[in-house]
Amino acid sequence: ATSDVETIDESAFAGCKSLNEVEFLEVTSIGANAFTGCENLNYIGIPNCKEIKDGAFKECQNLECVEKQKQPEKEAYIYNSAFQNCSKLYKIYLDDCKTIGDNAFENCYKLSGNLNLNRCTSIGKEAFKNCSKIEKLTLENCTKIGSDAFMNCGKLQHVYIKNPMEIKCRLDNDKVFHTETNEVIPGILFYFNSDTYAHYTNESNARKLNWFPYIEYMVRMVDPNQVIYTSDDGKKIEEIVIPKFKAVTVFDVSQTTGEPLKEMAEE
Repeated sequence: ATSDVETIDESAFAGCKSLNEVEFLEVTSIGANAFTGCENLNYIGIPNCKEIKDGAFKECQNLECVEKQKQPEKEAYIYNSAFQNCSKLYKIYLDDCKTIGDNAFENCYKLSGNLNLNRCTSIGKEAFKNCSKIEKLTLENCTKIGSDAFMNCGKLQHVYIKNPMEIKCRLDNDKVFHTETNEVIPGILFYFNSDTYAHYTNESNARKLNWFPYIEYMVRMVDPNQVIYTSDDGKKIEEIVIPKFKAVTVFDVSQTTGEPLKEMAEE
């Protein structure tokens, strides 16, 4: 462990094949391409790092764990391609991230579970492209999501947009949560607070913010304080009720005298 270094310069360790596990306890900034191509780097501890610049860990194909101390009062910035093609990366703390750059985690196939990006205001294009194991995403202050940011995130099923009404979440275009064949990710749902649901499901607003392709997959959260997934828990969300419909009893027509099935009724 190194305790007296605060900044790692651009390309400082680029291509260094002897690095395996390193810790920089006081580092606050990692320069562009600082560890690019360190193909044997498996673990790095950077508990006080606040910015990871362009391509800092790009092509670190064996990097599995980036240990960052959980400091809710601080903000961190991850720049373009910072972890691009880190195909084995499965653990990194992102709850403190303010911005995530273009291609930042593209092809991080093993990055999985829940992304709590409540502090994040901007997610770059193709930022999580091909992160096929991410299951849940929570946003609260995001104003912009770039094109193809979550392309081919096939397991992403729950996206929570907790933004207050005054903070609009705009998509760069209408291809953000799609497959490579330009279809909406199968099974995905978008959960909105009760006071913002009507705004995003309005066709005019949805088109302006590029949410129109996702209207039919939007759900209103009845309880604004509903259980939310974070990066650090495995809590299951409480029961979601889709207000457009009310529950009815469905029965097997074969066990009746042939009367029609009851229908879903709009309130």
